[in-house]
Amino acid sequence: MKNRFVVYWMPVIMLCILIFYHSSQPYPESIPPIPFLDKLIHFLVYGLLGALFFRAIRNRDNRRHGRIGLIIMGIMSASLYGITDEIHQSFIPERVADIYDVMADILGSSAGVLLYQYFIRRYYTFFPYHSHIDKIENFI
Repeated sequence: MKNRFVVYWMPVIMLCILIFYHSSQPYPESIPPIPFLDKLIHFLVYGLLGALFFRAIRNRDNRRHGRIGLIIMGIMSASLYGITDEIHQSFIPERVADIYDVMADILGSSAGVLLYQYFIRRYYTFFPYHSHIDKIENFI
């Protein structure tokens, strides 16, 4: 049971810590301003976070909530973390909370969860009797 926590929830926790640490730093001025680069980064990072949340929740609670419920919980978990992170940034010097960052977080977490779910369902379609899905999921 402890090993399952490490496998499924530790990546979520580590990515949340990394996001929190990065958003606690003052905005670096040395980065050249590329239009919408920060939104793309938000989209990609929260896509990964959404997929990791979905993976962890799905492993813990697969049958109780159904597929749609698990998708919603994965999206909501990553999106709520994104909202709280933007609120946190509003208290950091030289940082501001941005509604467009929140929108990128929500869209990214939605895309990440839906893509992860799509590929897992597709995997089960190609390999319906494959019993080692957990080993493959650990590397996704």
